[in-house]
Amino acid sequence: MKKIIGLDLGTNSIGAALITVPESIADFGKEGNIEWVGSRIIPMDGFVSSKTGKAIKENPVDSFSKGVGLSKTATRRMKRGARRLKQRYILRRTRLIKVLKILGWLPDNFPENFKEKIRNGEDFKFKISDFLPFSQETIDEAKELLGAENKKGEISLPEDWIVYYLRKKGLSEKLSFAELARVIYMMNQRRGFKSSRKDLKDESVEEDKWVEILKIKSVKQTSEEQTKNKNFKFEITPYSERVQPWTVERKKKPEWEEKEEVFSKVC
Repeated sequence: MKKIIGLDLGTNSIGAALITVPESIADFGKEGNIEWVGSRIIPMDGFVSSKTGKAIKENPVDSFSKGVGLSKTATRRMKRGARRLKQRYILRRTRLIKVLKILGWLPDNFPENFKEKIRNGEDFKFKISDFLPFSQETIDEAKELLGAENKKGEISLPEDWIVYYLRKKGLSEKLSFAELARVIYMMNQRRGFKSSRKDLKDESVEEDKWVEILKIKSVKQTSEEQTKNKNFKFEITPYSERVQPWTVERKKKPEWEEKEEVFSKVC
């Protein structure tokens, strides 16, 4: 058996392969295999900086080897991907508005292309509350549950938080068509995604999560030295004998003594 290396030298790329072949031509096809194969693409039309977007003056080969920049094709690919995401978002939003109009959940004067009007410089301001306002009862309920006191001493609440309150309310109570339209409208805009981390979990292993409300007996600082994040370590001791003391890192001592805290653990 003998080894042969083959090279494919191009202007912008290099390909190589290492193969093992028999000594005799009569044995060709009976023995032998590919030991290694690979390629290296070198775009010679220049590189652009990943920070500034301007061309890098040094040798493109050196830039490619150092990994300090992106090729022009990579930059175009990123912008093309952004345009596709935006196009899909506009298409998804427009379809939803048309469906909600057919159902009668949105008024007929609800704009379908309001972002295009704003981009074209038209004298147009869009506010969804002008078309689907919240009732005062809903606003008061949301403020009672999620509201916070502002600098003026008033209880305030961002409008999108009211939608989150409606999502929680809809689990146990009936929503009006207008309220349900606001919930679906938000979910259509901020849709979820499937995390790849979920695929790494072993589904055959079942996990049990144990949650208990504990009353804290003591909070003691275990060391005067700070961690890398400039935190101090504190040992938390509950009254319950079922739970062993645990350690937390905080900037200052937690005010948990004689208070009830939620403790959870995956078993």
